[in-house]
Amino acid sequence: MMARVGAHVVVLDGKDRPRAIWRTRTVDVKPLNKIDDAFAWDEGEGERTREDWLAMHIRYFSRRAKAEGFAFDDTMKAVFERFTLVWPPEYADPE
Repeated sequence: MMARVGAHVVVLDGKDRPRAIWRTRTVDVKPLNKIDDAFAWDEGEGERTREDWLAMHIRYFSRRAKAEGFAFDDTMKAVFERFTLVWPPEYADPE
């Protein structure tokens, strides 16, 4: 299901127990290679740079595409979602 602004997502652990809930703030669909510096930083992986983010995701999606039998291209559209953590309260983002 496509993310929707204002919708909530429940994150489950390996035993199907809820561990977090977030509310979607923004959804952008654009080519993977159009990632911007702010999104890469906010995602918090690796060196938090656009270049590092893109390299990691190209590696991942290239492997997935090969396993699923299609050619990957970094101009393929991707969904970029920003969210606010709303539960559990001790980790929730300030409103």
